[in-house]
Amino acid sequence: MTDADGSTSNLTFEVWTAGSSGNAKTQVKISDNQYGVLVPDFVKSGSTASVDVGAGRLKPNVDYVFHTSAYAKDSGLYETSWSPWARFRVTMPVDLTLPNPNASAQNPDQSAQAYTDTMAPPSPWKTTAGPSRDRSVAPGTFGTRCTWTRTCARRAPPTVRP
Repeated sequence: MTDADGSTSNLTFEVWTAGSSGNAKTQVKISDNQYGVLVPDFVKSGSTASVDVGAGRLKPNVDYVFHTSAYAKDSGLYETSWSPWARFRVTMPVDLTLPNPNASAQNPDQSAQAYTDTMAPPSPWKTTAGPSRDRSVAPGTFGTRCTWTRTCARRAPPTVRP
């Protein structure tokens, strides 16, 4: 934030839930003061002001919007309007804590596993014969169609000789 005469200022942060259109819906109390807002310490002009919202104040996977209003310390003047709304969402990190490796486990190095020549399981793809709707297949013959969503080859049309 910047102050015209370069003095220190602070911001008031106000958070609301966002409706499906992205507009402010319901104010969220991010502090226990009477207005439910947070105000950080004063910062020098040209610096960034930020706040830490306490645990439990914001819920994961909820869309929020916030806006700010400035206050200049030296003049005692408040900004007459709020900043534009900024949208954000709280996401929870995935806990990928793995257990400690067990050095005594049998062959933990997968690259050292012996190669086995094992047949692959049967394919789940099945084809059935049925009347062809493809006009390039001769009438009365059967083309190939698949029972799953997979592209299959069709029989080539018969060669016509003069």
